[in-house]
Amino acid sequence: MEPAQPVVGKAKSLLEQLLRIAQTRLELLSAEVHHEKVALTRQWQLAVGAVVCTCLAGVTLITLLAIALPPHLRTTVLSVVLALFTAGAVGCAMASRLRAKRPPLFSRVVTQLKLDRASLSETASSAETSSAASTRDAA
Repeated sequence: MEPAQPVVGKAKSLLEQLLRIAQTRLELLSAEVHHEKVALTRQWQLAVGAVVCTCLAGVTLITLLAIALPPHLRTTVLSVVLALFTAGAVGCAMASRLRAKRPPLFSRVVTQLKLDRASLSETASSAETSSAASTRDAA
């Protein structure tokens, strides 16, 4: 029964290590989802801001056309308001495009899993090498 003891201990150790790896990956996945949620919320805020500014620019343009009468002051003020709302819409659209350039969803998780697989492959190959050497030494 003594030879089974080390095998059981190694199996428990391996299971604990796998559970720790899984927990770490789930925590990383959770952080990635939270980050993506925040980024999407920001994108929506910018998109809504662009739509609101565009609508206000349209209303201002219609108002400007409706009251474009001889009084020069009203026309100038409404033109400035129109320019401000239009600039706000363009600014939100540009900011939205700049923020859209980010890494794909879960890219950090995928990268970490690839590193884990490479590490496990290295561990497995070194274990095979050492077991082959010990078998050779025993013969």
